[in-house]
This record gives sequence, structure tokens and C-alpha cells, in this order.
Amino acid sequence: MTTVAEGRLAAAELVVLVARGRAAAGKRLQQLVDLGGADRYLDMDVAVLEAELATWQGDLGRATSAVQRALAAVEAIEHVDRVSDVIWVCMKGLTVQAERAERARATGDAAVLADAIAVGEVLLERMRAAVAQADRAGLAHDVYLRGWQAKGEAEWTRLQGSSDPARWQAAVEAFSFGHV
Repeated sequence: MTTVAEGRLAAAELVVLVARGRAAAGKRLQQLVDLGGADRYLDMDVAVLEAELATWQGDLGRATSAVQRALAAVEAIEHVDRVSDVIWVCMKGLTVQAERAERARATGDAAVLADAIAVGEVLLERMRAAVAQADRAGLAHDVYLRGWQAKGEAEWTRLQGSSDPARWQAAVEAFSFGHV
């Protein structure tokens, strides 16, 4: 890949490769990383996909770092849809922090647990602020935003150690429009 257009197409494919746990995901991700800095949206997408892949692989330090890069890329975007990007990235970040918290609970690592909760709380508040901003901007109808918000809220309960089935059901229902 040598152009941003090719990178965006490859990023769309990478979403599927990561979600399906395909071995080619890591190689494709590296190709996209090599295009870094060419496009802020692509940088954000690549960082989120790296976070998701790293989470699946159990590399939560890398996943946390990738979420921070995604948030920095979002901050550099000057567009009205940026609020939806913030919600998406924060939801993915809450997933990473919930994984960190679960691992910390399992190993008895109180420091990592406290850090995961603190980072997660910041992400949750940022997500909620972006949701409120989206509502004021007339984006309350956006099914993706509602799904990401519902999943983020469910991940928050998992992060706190009391994964709430009602919140997870709400997330499933929010994505029932066809985005499995």
C-alpha cells in the first residue's frame, strides 16, 4: 500500500481480519502503520484496530498505548463528526481497561486494577461528554453512537467487577439494527 485511499480500503478489510482472528491481521496492520501520519482518520482507525488486535493477543500494554494514540489522532481531527470518533475510541478503550482489570483481579495486582479503573473512568466521562455533545448536535438518532455508548457502559460495569447483564443486553439490542 502506498496511498491513503489504499490504506482506507485495507483498514476496512482489517476490521474483519481482526474480528475473525485471522493470522494476516498482524501483517496488514503493520502495512497500515507504515502509512502513519498520512491521514488522521487512518491513523485513528489503525490505532483502534491495533488496540483491538493487541487485546485479543493479550498485550494490554500495547492496547492501552494504541488507544491513547487513537485519542490523540481524534484530537487532531477538525470535523463535526469528531464526536462520534471520540465515542468509538473511548468504547474500545473501556474494553481494554476492562480486560486489564479482569487480569489484575485474577492475579491480585491491586496497582494495575486501580490504574485500569482510573483510566477507564476518564474514558467513560469523556465518552459520556461526547454523547451529550452528539445529542446537542442532533446526532441522537445515530445507531452506531447508541451501540458504542451501550457497549461502553456495559464495559464500565465489567471494569468495576460487576458485569451487568442488563447493560450487556442493552448493548446487544443497540446493535440489533444489523451490525453484528
